[in-house]
Amino acid sequence: MKVDEKMKKAWVFGMVILLLVAALIFLRIILFPTGPSPILERCYTQVNSKLEEMKAKLEIVAAERTQETINFEFGECSNPGEENISIKTYLTEALCTPYCDMGKNACELLAYDYTGPNAFSIRKCLSIPTNTIFQSNTNENCPEIAGKSLVDFREGIAQGTYYLASSAESANQLICAYKVVDNE
Repeated sequence: MKVDEKMKKAWVFGMVILLLVAALIFLRIILFPTGPSPILERCYTQVNSKLEEMKAKLEIVAAERTQETINFEFGECSNPGEENISIKTYLTEALCTPYCDMGKNACELLAYDYTGPNAFSIRKCLSIPTNTIFQSNTNENCPEIAGKSLVDFREGIAQGTYYLASSAESANQLICAYKVVDNE
């Protein structure tokens, strides 16, 4: 009988300890919730807003064959060594559907990847043709402009001020993305 009584006491003691640990974990979660820091949330919102602005400007330039200027900078949320920004073409419905309309077999995405602590990615579906060319060399369609250099947005987009223009003389959709390299 004594062995059974000791086993019961040990079992009750074990259950009490288990309940205390569970209660402490519950209180920790309630009193000190984990999740994104306010700084991370603010930066995510700021980056997302700038990507939306870039998306809108690119779509206007492509659709209306016009010109736009954009200040594409994240301010204190800038992490040049830990972020990658570019335009990517995807040619499968599985990769396009999460970001674009259902059933699209090809799409252009404005892609942002932050690889630092609390890494995150943002994708924006661009309403521009998948065969859009971002000219990287000056020519008759994208002439040289003093104080600006051409950037191929498929290779990468650094933060800065950009002058975007669509060439009306090109048979293909051509966007000249000039990065302002000095203050004019």
